[in-house]
Amino acid sequence: MSDDATRNRETSADEPRTEEQAAAASGGPEAESRSVGKEAQRSQEELRQDIEETREDLGDTVDALSQKADVKSQMQQAVGDQKDKLRAKQEEIKQKVAGASGGAGGDAGARAKDLMSQVAERASSQPLPYLGGAAAVGLVVGLALRGRRS
Repeated sequence: MSDDATRNRETSADEPRTEEQAAAASGGPEAESRSVGKEAQRSQEELRQDIEETREDLGDTVDALSQKADVKSQMQQAVGDQKDKLRAKQEEIKQKVAGASGGAGGDAGARAKDLMSQVAERASSQPLPYLGGAAAVGLVVGLALRGRRS
């Protein structure tokens, strides 16, 4: 080593130190007691509280990850949201149609009811054409169902 480095070490060794610096440098019992004292400042209760907060944070993280990994429930949620949107849109359209027709929707129902009662009257007065029509419809349906079975 050079003479300057040796002198610097000798000078720093000759400088007066505080007792704490000397104890810390020597690694004596005072240095250890100070580090233990700082750790002792945190009470057990504070440590328990920190642990509990960490557990809660970890639980929230696990829940969030499990929700992201659950594709089935995500799809069910998305389908439910879309159903709700479609139902709202359906109601909106119904309201627009009812408003645009000026109450014609109620008239259509009444007209359909009148038409059915007229058909019922004619069928009771002249049942033969209606029975023939019903038999023809039954025959067509029967043949269609029979064709599907084969």
